[in-house]
Amino acid sequence: MATAIAFGGGIGGSFPAFGILYPMQTLNDLKIGDNARIAALPEDPVFAARLLSFGLAPGEGIRCLLAAPGRSPRAYAVRGTTLVLRNRDAAYISCQISRGLV
Repeated sequence: MATAIAFGGGIGGSFPAFGILYPMQTLNDLKIGDNARIAALPEDPVFAARLLSFGLAPGEGIRCLLAAPGRSPRAYAVRGTTLVLRNRDAAYISCQISRGLV
């Protein structure tokens, strides 16, 4: 797995108005209904640029909406739109999960 580059709050950063925060994980760790903040994108510039074009920017809030029967792909709500990612791609996106208020 590629190393991630931290942006915004960075690894271990906090988002005070976000509820109960948990240690850094990746998007594929989210359960349906979980909220998170994106902390870091992959080091690969082409992949990172593609994710940015979808609205997945560090510091952005994201929510896991749906999962296929095999748990991949999953649908996420980000910036007012729904985005579907395979788990193998979501594994490269670091986030801080919140299971409290958004």
